[in-house]
Amino acid sequence: MPNDWEIKKCLALCLGFLLAVLGLVGLAVIGLDIPGLRQIIGFLFLTFVPGILILRILKIHNVGVIESLLYSVGLSLAFLMFTGAFANLILPFLGVLRPISILPIVAILAIFTAILMVVAYKRDGGFLASGEFKLRGILSPSVLFLILLLLFTVIGALVASSYQNNILLLIFILAVAGVVGLAAFGKFIPPKVYPMAIVIIALCLLYQTTLISPYLVGSDIQTEHYFYQLVAENGYWEAAIPNSVNSTLSIVMLAPIYSLVLNTSAVWLFKVVYPFVFSLVPLALFHTYSQQMSSKKAFLAAFFFVAVPTFSLEMISLARQQVAELFFVLFILLMVDRKLGLSQRLVLAIIFTISMAVSHYALGFIGFIYLGLFLPLVFIIRSGVFRKAWSRLTGKFGGLPRSLIARGALPLKVLIIVVVVYFIASFAWYGITASGVNLDLLNRVWTLPTTAVTTQPSGLVEFGQREGLIRTALGLDFLQASWQGKGFRILQYITQLFLIAGCLRLIFRPKQMRFTAEYIALSVASALLILACIVLPIFASMLNTSRIYHIILMTLAPFCILGGEAIWQGIGSLWRKIRHVRQGLSLVKAADNQAFLGFIAIAVLIPYFLFTSGFVFEVTKDKTHDMINEPYSIALSSYRLDLAAVFNWQDVAGADWLAQKYVKGYTARADIHGWLLLCGWTQLNEHRGGLSEEKVPPDSYIFFRSWNVKEQKITTGSYPPGAGLRRSVSFDDLPWLVLRIDKSSKIYDNGGAQVLLEESN
Repeated sequence: MPNDWEIKKCLALCLGFLLAVLGLVGLAVIGLDIPGLRQIIGFLFLTFVPGILILRILKIHNVGVIESLLYSVGLSLAFLMFTGAFANLILPFLGVLRPISILPIVAILAIFTAILMVVAYKRDGGFLASGEFKLRGILSPSVLFLILLLLFTVIGALVASSYQNNILLLIFILAVAGVVGLAAFGKFIPPKVYPMAIVIIALCLLYQTTLISPYLVGSDIQTEHYFYQLVAENGYWEAAIPNSVNSTLSIVMLAPIYSLVLNTSAVWLFKVVYPFVFSLVPLALFHTYSQQMSSKKAFLAAFFFVAVPTFSLEMISLARQQVAELFFVLFILLMVDRKLGLSQRLVLAIIFTISMAVSHYALGFIGFIYLGLFLPLVFIIRSGVFRKAWSRLTGKFGGLPRSLIARGALPLKVLIIVVVVYFIASFAWYGITASGVNLDLLNRVWTLPTTAVTTQPSGLVEFGQREGLIRTALGLDFLQASWQGKGFRILQYITQLFLIAGCLRLIFRPKQMRFTAEYIALSVASALLILACIVLPIFASMLNTSRIYHIILMTLAPFCILGGEAIWQGIGSLWRKIRHVRQGLSLVKAADNQAFLGFIAIAVLIPYFLFTSGFVFEVTKDKTHDMINEPYSIALSSYRLDLAAVFNWQDVAGADWLAQKYVKGYTARADIHGWLLLCGWTQLNEHRGGLSEEKVPPDSYIFFRSWNVKEQKITTGSYPPGAGLRRSVSFDDLPWLVLRIDKSSKIYDNGGAQVLLEESN
C-alpha cells in the first residue's frame, strides 16, 4: 500500500491524481468534459488520496492491506466532510458566496491536499520501505468467480429493472449460498480470499436493490436527496434549517463534494458510491473478528451480520447511516488493534468517533450509550478484583484468556480522553446545527422510556404490548405466522439461541477465546442495548428495533458462531457418554471443527439467508407485507408488490410536471410512496400530504403513480405500524376517494402517472 512506499513514490502518486483531477475539471470548464475518466479518477482521488497522506503524517506503516485500505477510506471521508464544512464557514467571509460549487471546492481541496503532502514529507520523509507489494495469485479462479458474481448481479438488477424478470437475481442468491457453503467446507474459496468474498457478497446484496431502478429506492434516502439538493442548488449549506438530516455532513457535504468533482448526480452516488463505502463495514468486522478467532469462523460471523435483513433491506435507503457505521466499526477495530502506537490510535479514535457523530445523529446517540458504558466496563474488566473473581468462576474450565491483559491495550486515561472529546464535540454539534433539533430529539429518546416506566408500570411485564419485532423475537406471534413465517422464526430463534450460548460461553469458558477487554466491554454494552429494547417498549420503537439489532451484531455476531460451536460440543459430549451404553451408535466427534462449521453453514446460516434475502418469499409468491411474517426483498418482489419507493420514468416525469405547474397555496396529495417521490422537488416538499382514509380538501393535487393507476390501489402504512410494513387499499374500499376522482379533472396523464385537481369554487 502507498503508506508503506518510499515517500517520493507515494507523493508522486498523490500529486498525479491531484493534477489529473485539476486537468479534467479544467477541461470540463472549457467544454471538453471526458465522461468516465473524470468519474474514475475523481473517485480514486477523493476516496483514497487524503487518507493515505494522513496515514503518512501519522507514520502508520506495516499494518496490512486491509487496515491500510479501511483507515485511508475512513480518513478520506472525514477529511472531505470537515473540509467542506470549513469552506462553507470561511469562504463567504472572503467574498465567495457559493462555497459549495465546483471551482471553490476543487481549489480548497487542492490547497489542503498540497498542505497534507508537504506535512507528510516533513513528518515521514525518513521512512524506509520494507519491500514492494506483490499481487501474486490475484487472478485465481475463486477471485475471478467472485468478480463475475458481482457483474452477474449488476446485470441481473438491470434485467429486473428493464424486463421485470428476476431469474438472474434468484440465481445470484443461490450462488452466494454456494460461496458460503464452499468456504465453510474449505473448498474453492481459500482463507486469503475471505476478505474479498465478504465485500463482494455485501456489494451484490446492496447493488441488486439500488440498481433495480434508475431512480432512488427507499424512503429516508428521498429526504437525504432533498437536503443534498438544497446545498447543490444554493451552493451553500444553511446549517440552521431545523431538520435532523440537515445536520449530517455525510449528506450535506460528502454528497455535494463527490457530485461536483465527479460531475455525477447524487442519485448515482447514493446508488453506487455509498453502497461501496458501506460494503467496507463487513470487511472491517471480518478483520476485527479474525484477530480474535479463526478466519473461517470470522467469515461466517461476518456473513451472519450481512445476512440479517436490515443490511440489505433497510440500509440501502439510509446513506447517512452507511457512512456513520463505517466510522463506528473502524473505532471497534482500533479497540482490538495492537499494531499501532498509542498516539496513533488516540488520534484515529477521536477522528472516527467525531466523524460518526456528525454523519448520523441516531448512531451518534447510540454512541453516547456505547461509550458511556464502555469506560466503566473496561475499568471493571481490567480491575484485579474482577479478574480474580472471574478467574475463580472459570477456573474449572481453564481460567481467563491471555488476551484479556495483553500488551498494547490503550490506557484508561487515553480512553477517557476519547470519550470526553466525543461527548463534548457531539453535544456541541447537535446544539449548533439544525437549530438544535437533535438535542430535542435526544431528550425525547432519553426521557420517554423513563416516563413509560413511571406512568405505565405494566409495560415492563406485559410482553404482549411489545413492539412487533420484539414480539417476533420472543416468539409471541409464532402461531399467527404462515408456514413460511414459522420456518423463518425457527431459524431466527436458533441464531438467537446461539448468540445467548456464545455469551454464556464467554462468561464461563473464556480460556480458548482471544477477545480483548475493550471488545468484551463493547459486547456487554451491545447486550445491554438489546435488553433495553425488550424491557423498554418506547425505547425500542423510538430507535427502530431492527436497526438496533443490526448495530449490536457488529460486536455480537461472533458469539452466534461460538455459541453454536458450544452447543455442538455439548451435544457431542453427551452423545459420547450415551455411547458407552449403546456402542452400536456413532457420531462425528464434537471436537471436529470442520464438521461443525459445515453443519452451521448448511443447516443454519444458508437456510437463514434464503429466508432473509427474500428468496423464499419470492419463490413461494407470498404476498404478506402488511404484517411481520417473513423477510421480503425489494429487488426480487417489487415487480409484483408495492413494497417500497421504487419508481419508473413515468412516475418521475409526472412529479416533475407537477412541480413545474404547481400553484402556490395548493397542496399535493399522494400515497405513502408517491409522497416520498414528491419530496425530491423543493417547491413540493413543504406542501405535500398523504392520501389516507380521510377526505382530501379542495385545491389539492392528487398524484397517482403508475402502480396506483394500474392496480387501482393506494399504499399506506400498516396498522399496527412497523418498519417496512405496507398495506394496499383498493379505490373501491375508499368511497370518498372514488367520489373525489369523479369530481376532479385529470390535468396530466403520461400513460402511467396521473395528476388530478378539483378546485374550490
